[in-house]
Amino acid sequence: MRLAEIRKGVELRETKHNIAPAASHKSTLLLSGPVEAGTNFNVTPEYCSFTIDRRINPEENLEQEERRLRDALGKARSRRFKTNLRQLLSNNARWAKFCPAASPT
Repeated sequence: MRLAEIRKGVELRETKHNIAPAASHKSTLLLSGPVEAGTNFNVTPEYCSFTIDRRINPEENLEQEERRLRDALGKARSRRFKTNLRQLLSNNARWAKFCPAASPT
């Protein structure tokens, strides 16, 4: 599954909790954030880095959502890209630390 497909499904989810404002009811997956790549036009970059911001609702399972993202990124790695995944923040105390999850190949 591609990240864009995951995003479509995520954006349909809403919490049942009484949270204000109403826009906060939806889960989010931001695929942009800071992007770094290349040094000039028409040059294949040596690397590219970007940020994924996934905010889950209380009803969602953090481990399941993380696995879904890692699987999608792992497919890119298996094709021809090197990946280095790092989780920077979490709302789950067990994951609330900087933890490299995969080394570059």
